[in-house]
Parts: sequence; C-alpha cells; structure tokens
Amino acid sequence: MLLSLCMIVKNEADIILNCLKSVKDVVDEMIVVDTGSEDDTIKIAESFGAKVYRYKWNDSFADARNYSLSKANGDWVLIMDADDILDPSDKGKLISTIKNSPPDVDLYCFRTFCYSGDVPNADNVLINLNIRLIKNRNGFKYKGRIHEQICPDDSRKGKYKIVAVDIRLHHYGYINSYVQKKEKHKRNIALIQKELDENPDDAFMLFNMGNEYLTLNAPEKAMGYYMKSFRQFDPDTGFSSTLLIRIIVASEYLRHYGDMIKFAKLGIKHYPQITDFEYLMADAYCRCGKTEKAVSLFKKCIEMGPPPVNTNGNAGTGTFKPHFALAEIYRQTGDLKKAVSHYRRAVRCCPGFASAYGKIADIFLSEKVPPQKVKEKLVRMSAKTTDSYLMLSDIFYDRGLYGQALRLAGMSRKADPENCAAYYDEGVCLFYLKKYKKAYDSLLKSGGGAFGSKSALFRMLCILFGSGIKKSEDVFFAKKLDYPYYPVLSSFKCLLQGGKCRPFSEEYKTSVQYERPILGLLSVLLRSGRMDDFQKSLQLLNLITDDTVLLSLGKLYYKFGYYALAYKELSRSIKLTGKMDAQGIQIMKKTINAASAAEHG
Repeated sequence: MLLSLCMIVKNEADIILNCLKSVKDVVDEMIVVDTGSEDDTIKIAESFGAKVYRYKWNDSFADARNYSLSKANGDWVLIMDADDILDPSDKGKLISTIKNSPPDVDLYCFRTFCYSGDVPNADNVLINLNIRLIKNRNGFKYKGRIHEQICPDDSRKGKYKIVAVDIRLHHYGYINSYVQKKEKHKRNIALIQKELDENPDDAFMLFNMGNEYLTLNAPEKAMGYYMKSFRQFDPDTGFSSTLLIRIIVASEYLRHYGDMIKFAKLGIKHYPQITDFEYLMADAYCRCGKTEKAVSLFKKCIEMGPPPVNTNGNAGTGTFKPHFALAEIYRQTGDLKKAVSHYRRAVRCCPGFASAYGKIADIFLSEKVPPQKVKEKLVRMSAKTTDSYLMLSDIFYDRGLYGQALRLAGMSRKADPENCAAYYDEGVCLFYLKKYKKAYDSLLKSGGGAFGSKSALFRMLCILFGSGIKKSEDVFFAKKLDYPYYPVLSSFKCLLQGGKCRPFSEEYKTSVQYERPILGLLSVLLRSGRMDDFQKSLQLLNLITDDTVLLSLGKLYYKFGYYALAYKELSRSIKLTGKMDAQGIQIMKKTINAASAAEHG
C-alpha cells in the first residue's frame, strides 16, 4: 500500500466532504480518528470507505496524531485536517513525488494556503510551509499539545532529510464563521497557555500565542508575546522569518511605522529572497507619506517575484499585491489610466483577486460607463469559471447593481448546474429586485449545508413581502434558521401585523446574542429600500439589553450612506452608554468633514 491519509476530526460534517473528495483518488486508505463528534462526521467519512477510530480527547493534538499514525498501513502518510483541500492540479505531483522519492528523503513539506476573513479570497492569504508527507514506520512522532511538530526519535536525530515541494493545500480553518463556530481561539489559547505554564520561555509557543491575539485584533497583547519570542531570535529556526513578518504586521496595526521599517530591514538582512520584507517596508514608507520610496520598492517586489517554495510568507507579495499597491497610489494621485493598468496586471497574476476587480469597476462606473458594459469588461478579464462569475456577481451586488449581479450568478449556474452558491446568489439578487416568487424558487434550489440558514432567512422574508408563495409552516423555519434568527424574524412578523413583542431576554449575557440577527435584518431592509418596515423593525432593538446597539446602529447607517443618522446614533451612544471604538470615531470624523465640505461647496 502506497499512501495513507491520516486525520483527526470532531464535528466536521459541514466541511469534511470537500476534504475527502479532494484526495479520494490519490490515497490508498483513509484513517480518520474522531475525538467526539456529535454530527454526521463519522457517517460521511465512512461513506468514503474511511477506517474510523474513536479516540478520547486529552487536550493533546500530538497524542491524537500519533494514534492516527499507529493505524496507518501505507508506505507514506499524508497529514490533513478536515478544513484542508488538496489543490486539484497537484494530485499528479503528489503521486509522482512519492513514486520518485529518493531513498534518503523521510519528510516532505507542502505549501499551505491559509485563508482568513469572512470569505476565502486572494486578499488575505498566508503561505505556511508544513510537513505533510511522512515516511511511515520510520521513527517519527508528533510532540506538543497544540501546533504539534513532527520529531524524530533518538536514533534518527540528525539523520533524516526534509524536502520542500510545490504541492498546495488550501486551509479554511481560519475563516471567521468557522473560527466562531469551533471557538478555536478560546481552545488554542488555553492549550498554548498549558505549554507556557510548563515552559514559559518556549519561543515557538510565545509566537503562537501572539498569533492568536493578533487574529483577535489585540495587537498590543500580541506584540508582547512576539517580543518575548524575539529575545531568542535565531534566523535558522523554522518560524523565525514568520515571527519577523508578524511583528511588522502588529507594528502596522499599532501605527509604529518606524518599527515596521526596522524589522523589515532585519528580515531583508537574514532572508533576502523573501519578498515580503521588501513589500512590508514599501507599505511602511507609503503610510509615512514617502511615496517615491514606496513606488521604488513595490517595483522591486515585482522584479523579485514570488519567494522560493521553501519559505513562509504572504501570498502575492511578489506578484499581484505590489501591482495593486501601485494602482492604489496612481488612483489617489488621479492617474486613473496607470491605476487601471496595474489593477489589470494584478488580476492577470491572480484571477481570483476580487478587490482589484472591484476597483476597476469603481473607476469605470465613475467615468459613467454603463453597468452592463462594465460587466462585459470584467468578464473578459476574468477566468470565466463558475467561481469567477460568482466573484463578479458579488462585486456588482455590493454596489447595488442587482441586475448585473443576477446575470453573473446565472452564468455561474449554467457553468455548474449543481452549484448551490449560484442558486443562492440568484435568489438573493431576485429578492432585492423585489421578484419574491422567483427569489423563493431559486433559494429553494440552493439546498442545505452552508446556505441552509441564510436561504431560509430570505425565504421567510419572501413570504412576508410577496404574494402567491405557498406558505411554509413556521415549524419548518424554526428548524432551518440558526438560533436566534427565528425568534427575531417571528417578532418582526408580529410587528408587521401590528402586534407587540416581549423582550427576548432580561439578562445581558443572553440578550446580546440577539443583536447580530437584528442588525442583519435591519441591513436587509435598508438595502432593499423598505423604509417603512425598517422603522417598524427598529423596535426590535428595544427588546434586548445591550449597551452596544447604538454604536452598531450608527455603523449600519454609515454603511448604507445615511451619514446624518450615523452621526446622530454614534453621538447618542457616547452620551447614553459611553460606548465608542476606533471605527466609530473615524465615522464621526468623516461625517463631520463631509457635512463641512457640503456647507462650503
């Protein structure tokens, strides 16, 4: 037997299917160690012929990994998580790597593309070099409760070989919705702290703790851990280049641009081939107003190109990102021709770079190019795949151009008739075009899974706003909608019918969970222009005990261009609750400046 897949899982029913699909025709056996799933994870794994072993979780990823290795029969072991997907174009490369492996190679590192943010796209991708392929029964085991590392036994120390290959895995475990669902930060911080309690000077764990706090938007706390790790800086240690990159990123959050430049220069000294450091230094100069230096360095990044495959870093620092940065500089200085040229080069380097397409669309629309013509131009630039059509659909949707967004979603559906996302996007666009019956029918076809609750939300609104739609039983929506969206929509229905609603909860801790679905409903009503219904729905905010609602409402008004109302609610938030944050302050400054400009215009 050539290749065994080894995984450890828990409650991964919504994502494990795509993972196993991506490798089912390249592995000879699947070993799945389940640490306590309560959903259909085991059922899905077994449907692929996986050998599933139940394992009692003991707060150690290393122990669970080693248990999975003990069950593998292949000559080689492929290590993956349920939120990983093997790049389809690299399947042949994986098989070839194993079959042609020299006898002295024991471990292979692959490139892991880690996506973060609300949706996976090219804008924010980290590339990590991880050991993914292990020669089986050859003296290697994992160590560490979390961020576990493969280590040789005493007989193999200094007598093994690692090779980096350009095989890509896409990792979706840090997409916001997944992180929140799994409470990953809470779990990770607890396990890292256990490691630090035993070894307070563990530089790798200090680095990992910094990463958790940086992701939680706590850059000062992250920097504290990074600098403790940096005290033991060794340029030859595997994570050291990434540590410098994270220090620079944390410095950017803190607006310490001098530190950005200082640590970027240190990175260039030790890792001259890693383009990230030139790119981050260019970014720092740009933020300091030193545009000429920034332009020169961004151009140097393009000349350098991507870093070697055996390095960690951010995706695109030698290709699409410097082109995008140059385009932004030229756009701000009014040279729209050069700006469009660099945005175009950015999308040629990265066909899925949504931000660049959006900027091109904005420039064309500002020049009064008809939306349909803009759509045609962007389609010609795109990869013309179902995913690219959906990406463009989202761009037009975000700009309120629902007709164009609808046509692009239809193009995606025609390219892939089984694409649930295309049906969902079609349904939502039809909803905002007030074609509620057609919207309902399309949303029905979007299926369950990732779109189940979101589809049910819009279908329930279609029933409330439309006519001629077969009424579904409320119990159906109670089951389909994620909690607590159903009670919020039920209360909204009651308000539309002239009724009165009881508070969702008198307790702050349980009440705050209703804020997000209420604001989501308010957002839908603002976007669809249903202002009478919006005014009625504002009463829902009185049904919760949450002192951040005025702040959130002000931000919502600003998002949809109601600047005077945004300023009013943010001012009320300060006066009545004392709640304000950096984003709210920026919005207040912008609304004051806009009002002043209008007065003197």
